[in-house]
Amino acid sequence: MNSYAPYFLMAGIFILIICTIFFARKQHVVLKKVGFICWISLVFYFLIEYMVIQASTVPYSFFQQPMSDLGVTMCGKNTYILASYEICSPYHLLMNWTFMITGLIILIGSVGLHQFWPHKQQTKIATALLIIFGEKSI
Repeated sequence: MNSYAPYFLMAGIFILIICTIFFARKQHVVLKKVGFICWISLVFYFLIEYMVIQASTVPYSFFQQPMSDLGVTMCGKNTYILASYEICSPYHLLMNWTFMITGLIILIGSVGLHQFWPHKQQTKIATALLIIFGEKSI
């Protein structure tokens, strides 16, 4: 299997979900339920992150390393420009999938729950920023 195949699959899932949201945007009842489920399910991110940290073969520090280090695909020192320390995350693929799914969940939850927020300009801006944050997390 090609080593890039999981990442192409991620991109395909992302495009499929964005298209689904676009076509279902008028289904307020469905979006409401999906939005609530999405935001509640965000708690699982922390469980998966903990599992990946425990599987790491070198110590991981919450205070000195970004969480994106858990998704680095190579082991070693200086694996990227800002990392002068050693990194080895055997579950990097699981963490990268978790990053993508978390971003999608934030995006979908924002769209689904927007209907419950006051219809003001600040709310529209906040929703747009949450959508951008979710998209950038992917």
